[in-house]
Amino acid sequence: ADYACSDDGSGMASCVGEVADGAAIDTTTLGDQDFTVTGIDNAENEAAVTHSYTVVANTPSSKADCKQGGWRNYTDNHGRPFRNQGDCVSYVATGGQNPANG
Repeated sequence: ADYACSDDGSGMASCVGEVADGAAIDTTTLGDQDFTVTGIDNAENEAAVTHSYTVVANTPSSKADCKQGGWRNYTDNHGRPFRNQGDCVSYVATGGQNPANG
């Protein structure tokens, strides 16, 4: 988020968004989202501005597109390293048996 509030008259008492200025906005839910910033000046006048944004999933359309992320090193829930090439492979710890324990 990147926002600011201003008032040429009495000055600003507060300027508050749904997250702090400079912080990441919510992109965990796909679809249309809103972000609102509310400002209150020193004369207690309040104004709110809402901006809309859309969160989309980027699904690669080919194996070549998938590899654009390159090799990435990860660690599983048991601390063992593994490599993932590209953005098309995901790792999910399913609670299976730890090979180190038999």
